[in-house]
Amino acid sequence: MLEHIGLLDDRFFLYSEDVEWSMRARVRRALSASSGARSDPYLYFSTRNPYLLREHAPMPLYTFWLTRRLLKRARHLLRKQQPDAAEVVISGIWAGLFRRADGECVVRAPRWFIRIACFLPRLLQRVRNLPNH
Repeated sequence: MLEHIGLLDDRFFLYSEDVEWSMRARVRRALSASSGARSDPYLYFSTRNPYLLREHAPMPLYTFWLTRRLLKRARHLLRKQQPDAAEVVISGIWAGLFRRADGECVVRAPRWFIRIACFLPRLLQRVRNLPNH
């Protein structure tokens, strides 16, 4: 089987590598964590890597759903007064959306992207609360 599907993809490095490999093998498997639950590498790679799965599992609206869910995660971290952790999650979103898969290296998102990502949930909430005429 290894000869047929190959080894693990180096771009994943941490988190989701087993899922990606299993998808290539047409086998479903649950995600597993192998490091600290709230470490920067965990937050970054567990955010970025699901975007890389799009190559093997094209699903309608997957990117939109995933981005919305992860922005909620970042907003939750901001509410808990953890701006550094929120920035790591937003950087993972940026790397996933723009395919910045640099193996084991955490890539920081540009400041403009972080500002937009922090402001977007509040803007969407205001739009939702507008009265219908």
